Amino acid sequence: MSVQVKRRREAASFLSTYVGAVGELLVDTTAWRVQVHDGATAGGASGGSSLGGAESAECARGWRKHVV
Repeated sequence: MSVQVKRRREAASFLSTYVGAVGELLVDTTAWRVQVHDGATAGGASGGSSLGGAESAECARGWRKHVV
């Protein structure tokens, strides 16, 4: 049996002020990035921000395809 894991999804306008729990992952549905939170910083940190153009675009296409 497979297990499907879904992450909370919100627009960037909400995430910019949201302070998530330590290690909480949220999906930014505006920029299609994963936000990692530390329990203190509003907006958290964008995961995958070190990816270059082609890799970043491919990652975003993958998220769009799998995040409903």
